[in-house]
Amino acid sequence: MHQSLRAFLALIANGVPVAEASAQTGISLEVVQAVARRGLEQQRQTVPRPGGAPEDADAAPLDPAEAVGGDE
Repeated sequence: MHQSLRAFLALIANGVPVAEASAQTGISLEVVQAVARRGLEQQRQTVPRPGGAPEDADAAPLDPAEAVGGDE
């Protein structure tokens, strides 16, 4: 399966349509969709959110006045 997925991805990278790459490698479109969903889930978990790392997601928002020196 791993080799088939690599072959599928190589075909896609070379501009072969998904349906044709699926047929050539024997990977069903259901498997392609499941792998794509899993990849998107992992990407959402590892990409930092703007303004901070994922672990800072619950932190209070930064006051713009504090960022430029504020009330010194």
